[in-house]
Amino acid sequence: QASGVPGGSPLFTSLFNYRHSHAVPGADGGRLPGVRTLLTRDVSNYPVAVAVDDLGSGFELTVDAVSGVDAEGLCRLLLTCVDGLARALATTPELPLTDVDVVGPDESRRLLAQGRGPSAEEPGALLPELLAERVCVGPDAVAVVAEDGE
Repeated sequence: QASGVPGGSPLFTSLFNYRHSHAVPGADGGRLPGVRTLLTRDVSNYPVAVAVDDLGSGFELTVDAVSGVDAEGLCRLLLTCVDGLARALATTPELPLTDVDVVGPDESRRLLAQGRGPSAEEPGALLPELLAERVCVGPDAVAVVAEDGE
């Protein structure tokens, strides 16, 4: 009640869990003699749960999402993010985190198109290129109009 979140809605919508899960080769995982594990599953009350299992020599990502969440899309975003971080660390470790590409080109175009709405068309050129084109067409034309002038 104190949160102001409507009833039936989760207070938190996602869980990100980093686990040190050093795998020990040949270990039986504490199983009982004669007992065989058929299936295990982590369960949470969160609509989206992401687990990073640090295995010492690598890691595994696990995503658990309720229906209605694009789990494959979320996995693609996570993979792009991890790939961008790994490339940055390998090639330019001094690169600020804000400069690491965490959204691939396809997702970037999709988000830009979604933000502009269905009727917007992508210009296919950057602003300086568009301005240069305008200058060639009409050198005396107004290039930019702002509140306090041209």
